[in-house]
Amino acid sequence: MTASAATLASGCCLLRRDPIPPCFGEPPYASDGLPLIVDPHAHFFNGRDLQVKAFFNLVVCRRAGEFERVCQLFGGVFRVLAWLAAPDAKRETAILRSLNDSGGVCSAEKQPTSDFLGYRAEVYPQARAELQAAAAEVSGPVVAAMPGISTMSAASLSALSSTPEALGVYLINNLPETYEEYEGDYKQASVFSEFESLESFSVTSALDFVLEMFQYRMASVSRYYADYGSGDQKLDLIATSLVDYDWPIAKGKSTMSTLSEQMETMREICILSGGRVHPMAPFDPYREVAHQLGRSESSLEFVQQAVMSGLAIGVKLYPPMGFGPTKNAGRDPSFWVKPWSSDIVRTPNFGKRLDDAMNALFEWCAENDVPIITHSNRSNGPSDDFEDLVAPCLWKPVVDRFPDLSINFAHLGGVGSGKANDDWEGYISLMKDSGPGSRVFVDASYFSDIIADDPEVATRLLKRLLGSSEQLERKILYGSDWKMLVQEENAETYLKTFAEAAEKVEQGGHADFSERFLGGSAANWLGLSVGRGNRERMLRFYQNNNVVPPPWVSKAR
Repeated sequence: MTASAATLASGCCLLRRDPIPPCFGEPPYASDGLPLIVDPHAHFFNGRDLQVKAFFNLVVCRRAGEFERVCQLFGGVFRVLAWLAAPDAKRETAILRSLNDSGGVCSAEKQPTSDFLGYRAEVYPQARAELQAAAAEVSGPVVAAMPGISTMSAASLSALSSTPEALGVYLINNLPETYEEYEGDYKQASVFSEFESLESFSVTSALDFVLEMFQYRMASVSRYYADYGSGDQKLDLIATSLVDYDWPIAKGKSTMSTLSEQMETMREICILSGGRVHPMAPFDPYREVAHQLGRSESSLEFVQQAVMSGLAIGVKLYPPMGFGPTKNAGRDPSFWVKPWSSDIVRTPNFGKRLDDAMNALFEWCAENDVPIITHSNRSNGPSDDFEDLVAPCLWKPVVDRFPDLSINFAHLGGVGSGKANDDWEGYISLMKDSGPGSRVFVDASYFSDIIADDPEVATRLLKRLLGSSEQLERKILYGSDWKMLVQEENAETYLKTFAEAAEKVEQGGHADFSERFLGGSAANWLGLSVGRGNRERMLRFYQNNNVVPPPWVSKAR
């Protein structure tokens, strides 16, 4: 047992007071009478819901990318963290179910901002203890001897950044005892702003991301709404994607909170949010092959049950984990055999088995009007050749064979992150006004380039994209990729920046673009209008769980 695990093993540190939910139907979050806004791409998982060690060590920290600074600062700590301080899904489900059964605790006098800060603060000391125990395993005496934040100079901090892992350990060692101090004196310390002007990256944003991975999922929902739902824009619906990496990178070992447990937590969050937060169920063809071999439950059946209940509103795919949407059968069997691979990849005809699993999913989704969101950037895979499995050419046979299949290519090939290739044009070429391609969409999630000092960056980017395709004006969706976005400085401005940019684009001659971009096109992709599959399933879910239909129901007609 590592020191970080031993610190939490006694159990006394895991005791927490029950959290208090936000009041989504009250100011400042009420959205009645305002245009529809949908975020089709968010995440509210924590460290117990992911194969965190494998994901960071094999995937995001293997090369420079969107997690570059987080990995440089905290990669050593990630290697030993046990994530025991993160609340498990079963406990959170019990807490939320109790609140739902009692009708919640919302009132006109109780506002959600102060509520979520209260239970965020209770998780913080346990997260701090586990982080500092992990840091002790990777730190050296020179770091321990450094002066505190209040007396550290920007020049000294900058010098320490030449060895980023040492800087990460220093930041963790100097975390204050309480969450209030962290949000106050610690993050507001002048040395950070001085340092960031020298180094051009935010160490506090990187820390925020790490600490967010220890939070209650409901606390993350509350923070999301505090960041994006309390200004002029009001979120009506958030699709939060669960992920399943158990078989691709963890050899079939389950996450600490299983997928079924996570889905139960999401059910209670959906009810408590008044139908404003719905999950996207993850599909993993590796798990489906393992099921065929008698070694796992069925990924397809898991998706079907979650969607047909009206809780999940679509399917999440992550091809960079090692599967293409098509043409897996044509690859050499050695393509799948990697140091991290499960032995199922050595199964005869493994590539064909993947194709069969994907075809079964596509056929079922097309027949039942179930939307799919798929990672479309050549990033966040354990190898370059696996990342190439997102290529647009692999999706064309799917679009042609299943013309009624609704697909959202998330991130649009990374075009808004400064690391794009020609893939974004390939995804756009799949779009058509009718027939195959008429239900192909893309989203603008994690376009980190727009979080810039120049407020016109987002406007210029949207204009350039719309100029490349007539269809894109009706097919591009706003999206955030929160909580991944938390690591970016000024991430809380993301929705506001895009909303203002969309308004300027509309004023430039693209009529009604703002409403389509922020919600209307997402409603089309998701199938929220009268007569579409998701709408009918979701309304049944609300009726069965005594949820008053949320504002999106009257807006998406």
